[in-house]
Amino acid sequence: MSDQPPVGSGAGQPPASEGAGRPPAEGPRTGPFPPVTSPHAPGRQPAPSTGEFPLLPTPFPAGPASGAPTFPPASTTYPPPAPFHQMGPGGQFGPGGYPPPAPRRSSGVLLAVVGGTLALLLLVACGVVIVILRASPPQAAHAPAAGPPAATGAPAAGALDCGITTAPPPPGNAPGPPDVSSAPRTGTATMRLATNLGEITVAMDRAKTPCTVANFAHLARSGFLANSTCHRLVTAAIFVLQCGDPTGTGAGTPGYAFRDENLAGARYARGVVAMANAGPGTNGSQFFIVYADSLDLPAQYTPFGTVGSGLDIVRRVAEAGVDPVGATDGAPRMKLTLRSVTVTA
Repeated sequence: MSDQPPVGSGAGQPPASEGAGRPPAEGPRTGPFPPVTSPHAPGRQPAPSTGEFPLLPTPFPAGPASGAPTFPPASTTYPPPAPFHQMGPGGQFGPGGYPPPAPRRSSGVLLAVVGGTLALLLLVACGVVIVILRASPPQAAHAPAAGPPAATGAPAAGALDCGITTAPPPPGNAPGPPDVSSAPRTGTATMRLATNLGEITVAMDRAKTPCTVANFAHLARSGFLANSTCHRLVTAAIFVLQCGDPTGTGAGTPGYAFRDENLAGARYARGVVAMANAGPGTNGSQFFIVYADSLDLPAQYTPFGTVGSGLDIVRRVAEAGVDPVGATDGAPRMKLTLRSVTVTA
């Protein structure tokens, strides 16, 4: 498993035998990957076997599988239409019609029926009035319910599911997965990167990326990132400095991975800090800092914060370029080491 921001064609990437002092990658690298048809390397195809960074993973096919049944299936009209009653000659219902006409009554009988009906209605009305005056219905019968029932299957208050999975092989100093069940989901937190070139601060959004913020708080407490080096710089198509791998190979992990967050409408403008990954749900410890707008980068990398101070340090590293000279993706010539990482509310 690896963590890298997406990279383009990989033009200028040195062979695995070059770059003295850097250990070889132990697996697919993580990161953002720019389009292969970059003007910096027209028509080139990356070759993972020579150390170039892989392309973005092929998206899952959209739509239902071939031959999948249509839902809902076609059916006859339901309910069936009611039967149509035909009329007979003279406007009367014919045989089988419904209902048949009522027979005519004499006027005397009609008056008697009407009088009796009025008397009965008067008696009923008096009885109803007496009942209403004597016994009003209990209020509880009409009182609204105390409140909606608790939703079944809803997580307990404060619980947070980050979809954490193990990601072997873990390094010897891996801290193990964090306990994020009660991680805060509101407000912000500040991550401070104390480097050999000065301090970089990152304002992290707990509301949009609670899992990512809880992850870095865990890594900071464990000291996992202390004395790690920012191992990758990209200066064409996308403009990022990638950090967070103690192995310095781009393939290092903390021994676990967690789900993506905040991808809807994600844009990678100058100052954004986002997770590097090797595919969906493979976030670990590697992240990248965008030092110049990289708006063509696809929304596949969790943006969890913005640089508050120290972006000038990242730009100095970028201006020094990539090793070897002329390359656009590789180890930065100016070394940037994270001496310590702390996270505060």
